[in-house]
Amino acid sequence: MKFSHFSLIVGVATFAFPGLACPPDGEPIDKVAPLEKVEKQEETAEATNKPKMLNGLRILIAGGGYSPSGNQISLESNVKYFRKVMGILDLGKAETRTLFADGRDKGRDLQYADPAFRIPETNGILAELVGSTRGLGHQYRSNELNADGSALLADLDKWFDSTSKNPGKEALIYFTGHGGKGDKKTPDNTTAHLWSGQKIKVRDFVKRLDKLPKNMPVTLVMVQCYSGGFTNVIFKEGDPKKGMSDHARAGFFATVQDRVAAGCTPDIREKNYKEYSTSFWEALCGESRVGDPVDKPDFDGDGRTSYAEAHAHVILTSDTIDIPIKTSGAFLRKFSKSSQPKAKKPEKKSDSNATVTKACEEGEKPKEETEAKKEDGKESKEDWLTVESHFDKILKVASPIDRAVLEGLSKQLGLKGENRAKSARDLTKKLEDGRKAFAEKKKKPDEERKRIKTKLSGQIRKRWPEVSNPYHPTVSKLLRAKGSKELLDLVGKDGEWEKYKKAKSESAGYEKKRFDLERKKVKCMRFQRVLENIVLEANLPLVADEKTLTRYKELCELEALTLQAIPPKA
Repeated sequence: MKFSHFSLIVGVATFAFPGLACPPDGEPIDKVAPLEKVEKQEETAEATNKPKMLNGLRILIAGGGYSPSGNQISLESNVKYFRKVMGILDLGKAETRTLFADGRDKGRDLQYADPAFRIPETNGILAELVGSTRGLGHQYRSNELNADGSALLADLDKWFDSTSKNPGKEALIYFTGHGGKGDKKTPDNTTAHLWSGQKIKVRDFVKRLDKLPKNMPVTLVMVQCYSGGFTNVIFKEGDPKKGMSDHARAGFFATVQDRVAAGCTPDIREKNYKEYSTSFWEALCGESRVGDPVDKPDFDGDGRTSYAEAHAHVILTSDTIDIPIKTSGAFLRKFSKSSQPKAKKPEKKSDSNATVTKACEEGEKPKEETEAKKEDGKESKEDWLTVESHFDKILKVASPIDRAVLEGLSKQLGLKGENRAKSARDLTKKLEDGRKAFAEKKKKPDEERKRIKTKLSGQIRKRWPEVSNPYHPTVSKLLRAKGSKELLDLVGKDGEWEKYKKAKSESAGYEKKRFDLERKKVKCMRFQRVLENIVLEANLPLVADEKTLTRYKELCELEALTLQAIPPKA
C-alpha cells in the first residue's frame, strides 16, 4: 500500500491551530452507553472508604468531553498538570475529588492524534473527495486518571451533597472541558458540557453551589468556551437582575460569555498546549507544564502570588484567542458606570422652578443639587473617569495588578499616547482590516480546491458509484493495491490531485496568518477590557451605596486569595 504525506494535509487543523474548548456549532453531541452499575457501585464504595484528608481545603476537578470524539487528550493532560501543581504547592492532603469523562470505565473514552501516524493516500483521497476527513487521523484509548467518578450530574451532585455535610475552610472548583452558548433570551446562562451529552447551565450550577455554607469561600477556575457566563455565580440564582448572592464566591474564566476558548486538542505534544489554566497554574506554582521555571508574579509586592495575579499573568503572557475575565469585572459592569449619567430634567411645575428648569436645560446643575452632591462626594464631572481619560490619570487610580497589565500590554502592542483607548481601537481596526485582506486572498485557493473537488468527486462517483456507502465491498477493493492504483491514476490525471493539495496548503497558510492577527487583536481587546474595569472601579463610589462598596471589597479580597494548604482548624 502506498503511503504519502497526506496526513500533513489532514493535520493542518489538528496541529497548526489550537483547539477550541467546545463542540462545533450545530454538531450533535454523541451520547455513550451508561457505565455498568456494578462498576459505579465499586467506585462509590472505594470513595467512601478513602481516609479523611487533614486539610481545610476542598477541591473538585471536573471535566473531559461529552463523548469520546469530544474528549481530547489535552483535557486529561490539564488534570495531570494540576495534580503536579498540587504537589508543588504541598496540597497532597487536600480533600480532592476528580470527575472526568467516563471515570474508570474501561472503554476508550479519550481521543488523541499522533503526528507520526500515517494515513494511506487512497484513504485520504476518498475522505477528501467523497467523504469526510473529520477524525481520520484520530486514535482512542481509555483515560489514565483513575478518577473518583464520571463527569455526570449524579456524581457532581454527590460531591456537593457530601461537601455541604462536611465543609472545609475553602473550596476550589476547576472545570476543564467544553462549553456551550446561552439561548437568545438569556445569553449569559451558558453551559458546561458533561459526559454522555449531559450539560449544566449557570443557573442550575448555582443551585448546587447554594448547598454549600455561605461563609465558605468558593473559588472557580473554568476554561470552557463561553465560560464567562459563569461569572454570574456571584448573583442570586445566577441572575444579575436579582442582586448579589449571600455566598462567598469568586471565579476566573478563560473568556467572555459570547466567545469560544482555546484549549482542546488531540495533539499528544505537551509543549503545544496553550490555554487559560496552563498559564494560570504556572503562575501559582512557578513551573510550566513541561517543567520549565516560571517567574511567579507579585505585582503588588506582598511576597505571594494571588489568584488575581495569576489571572493577570494569563492576560499578559497567554498567546491565545481568549479574553480572560473574573467575577469582579461582572460586579463592576452590574453596579458601576463608565461615564457620568446625564442629569434628569425636573418637571416644570411653577414659575418658582423656572430658574432650576432653565439651568438643567442649559446643562448646568442647580445650586441645591450641586451642594448635595458635594456633601456626598459626588460633586463634579472631573471626578468621573472614562476610557478616554488621560492614560496617566487612569494609571494613577489603577491597582498595582491592573497597572502592570496596562503597562505590559501597552509595551507588547506598541500603544502610546495619552488616549490609550483610542490607540487600542485604532490598532484593533488595523488588525481586523489585515484579517479581511487575508480572507480575500484565501478565496482564490479555496475556489481552486472546490473546482478540483467537484471534478474529481464526480469522476470517482461515476466510475465507482458504490463509494456512496463506505462499507460497500468495492470500497474495500479500492483501498487495496490494485484498486488503489486505479484510484491514484484517475485523480492524478493532469496533475489535479497535486494541484488540490497545493491549493489546500495555500489556503491553510492564509488562515494561519489570519489567526496570528486575531491573537494580536485579542490582546487589544484584553487591554480595553482591563481599561474599562479600572474606570468602572474608580467610578463605583460615585454611584454605589456603602453596602455595595463593601460587597465589592469583599469580592476583591476573595480574588486575592491564593492556592495553598489550609490547616483544618485554621
